[in-house]
Amino acid sequence: MTGEARPPSLPDLLGRVHALVERNRYDQARPLIADALRHFPDNEQLLYYASFIDWAQGNLDQADRSLRQLLQLDPEHYGGRIQLARLLTSRKDLAGAERVWIGLLKDNPEDADLYGEYAELMLNAIWIKKALELASEGLKYEPEHEHCRYVIALANIVYGKRADADAALGSLLKEHPERLRPAYALAVALQSKGRYKEAYRLSQQVLRAHPTSPEWLHNVRMFKVASHWSMLPLYPFQRWGWGASIAFWVLFAFIMAPFSKIAGQGAAIVLLVIWLLLVVYSWVWPPLLRKFL
Repeated sequence: MTGEARPPSLPDLLGRVHALVERNRYDQARPLIADALRHFPDNEQLLYYASFIDWAQGNLDQADRSLRQLLQLDPEHYGGRIQLARLLTSRKDLAGAERVWIGLLKDNPEDADLYGEYAELMLNAIWIKKALELASEGLKYEPEHEHCRYVIALANIVYGKRADADAALGSLLKEHPERLRPAYALAVALQSKGRYKEAYRLSQQVLRAHPTSPEWLHNVRMFKVASHWSMLPLYPFQRWGWGASIAFWVLFAFIMAPFSKIAGQGAAIVLLVIWLLLVVYSWVWPPLLRKFL
């Protein structure tokens, strides 16, 4: 006698998924969640895990679909709202993410996890002072909170407070290697703002904690060159890339003729020579400096 297969136990499924997600075994958790959702399509915890894993692996559109379904079922879902803030951050909507964190903290004013997440958002927006304030506030409610301590360590390195911050960051990264992701995001944010010295300090400390990492070794070398004093004349090209190069030549074309009329042919030739030397310097010096440093 045959009968319909009994659906799997939901508590058992959730327990297995949770254990895999805790150990960052997302590829193993994904098919388990997909199978479970066929039996329990409206389970909020499964939808949350589906969204979280897709977000963690960079599949933002899929993460958004699962999250929308979750928030339709429960617009006030705590984990869903956190996931919404993370997705908005990944999509560079920092203002939208901040609104979500503020709303969550309004409902949960003593939640250190929320202070840590919100502080990390401010850190990656290079609002260092506010990041420190938020993380410090979180430590009032949970003095050993790992995420808040991590944000403070990163912020202090950006500020140049090396001794205690280096030790704290190194210890936290060794204990929680998954924290490399926000450290990388901060390095990228510092680079985008032209703050190469801070990015160099940060990369040095992360490399000390993970000395075999080729990515962070590359970052150290890149930012060491970018922050060297001899690169100062090339700062606009480092910061704005091809846009600065195009502006450089357009400016030259516009000022050369009127300058030669005002200052004379000799002065115009001197300007042309200086201009060409800067162009050669921008092509030749950076690769040479990489070999020297």
